Formats: sequence, C-alpha cells, structure tokens
Amino acid sequence: MKKVLVLSKERFKDFICFNNITDENVESKNICIISINDGGAKPLLSKAENVNVMFFDDTSENELHLSPSLVHFNTENAAEIIQFIEKHSSKDLFIVHCTMGVSRSGAVGTFINDYFGLDYFQFKRNNPIIQPNQFILSQLKQQLFL
Repeated sequence: MKKVLVLSKERFKDFICFNNITDENVESKNICIISINDGGAKPLLSKAENVNVMFFDDTSENELHLSPSLVHFNTENAAEIIQFIEKHSSKDLFIVHCTMGVSRSGAVGTFINDYFGLDYFQFKRNNPIIQPNQFILSQLKQQLFL
C-alpha cells in the first residue's frame, strides 16, 4: 500500500538513522525521497536514483519580485518532481522533507498523495502538522496538465 510521509529535517534525520539509510545503501531501499533544502543547506543524503535533492525557499507568488535573493520554486522544479514520482511510481513509500516539514514538503507531499489518488484523510492523519504552500502546490498542478 502506497504511503506519503512529510517530515522535518530533524525527523528525517531520525528516520534515516533508525533505518540505517546511508548514501551507500539508499538505492537498495524500496523508498522514494524528495529532500527539499534551503539555499545554503547541506543535504542529509546525496542525490541518488531514488533520492531527489532540491534547493528552493519557502516563498509565495507575491514574493517572486520582492525577494530576489531567495530561490523560488518554478516550473522546472515542478516538472522535475513530476518526472521523479512518475519514474518511481512503483515505490510504496514516498518521503518528502524540508526544514520544518510543514509548508514546502507539505505541498509536495499533498501533490504526491493526490497524484496517486490516495486517501486524503489518511494522509492528513499521517501528516497532521502540514500547511501546504499553495504557490508550490498550484505550480505542481499546473505543470501536470501541460
């Protein structure tokens, strides 16, 4: 049964430690990971076949021109995420993390849950603190229909 987990960076760190997941063995695991990082952050895992490491900040559409120093989510990011989840659609566990595990990862996790047509109420029970970034979620949905 497919499941989507949205985690903070700290909870993700605990998850990979508890499950003994490392750069050396992550590709042997039946999981798909999207690691969302702030611009200067060091990711916990390196990019691998089943690990997509991304860098963008938690911004809204209104901030696109007001905060030029931030890395904004864009259509290329959306296309990359969609291609990644399509490529790994056979995986049973999708883990999405960002710094707090609330907004950016909440949007991507919600999109993945909707993409696979999974039970939204079960997704919310598994991820109760998410508050999806609506700009990121709308960009993903728009890209899906291009």
